[in-house]
Amino acid sequence: MATHVFDEYLKQMKDLQKKVFGAMVENLPGGANQSDPSAPLKKALSFQKGLINATLKLQETGVNMALNAQQDMYRSYFKLLRNNPYMKE
Repeated sequence: MATHVFDEYLKQMKDLQKKVFGAMVENLPGGANQSDPSAPLKKALSFQKGLINATLKLQETGVNMALNAQQDMYRSYFKLLRNNPYMKE
């Protein structure tokens, strides 16, 4: 289960890098002859929104991974205590 979450985390990181690089390439200078002068602003806002959403998703994945690790640790801890020969009567 933890490897699935980690693989998803890596996939999201890769997608984020692709989006950032793609947006940088799209917004290179050379758009002086654009028909819509507000197009760069719209692109920038769209990029920022996508970046924030990707960052939030990344943070959510990280928090979920930490919670899953804690749950697994506590399950193992209590299982170990239950199997302790001193606990049996």
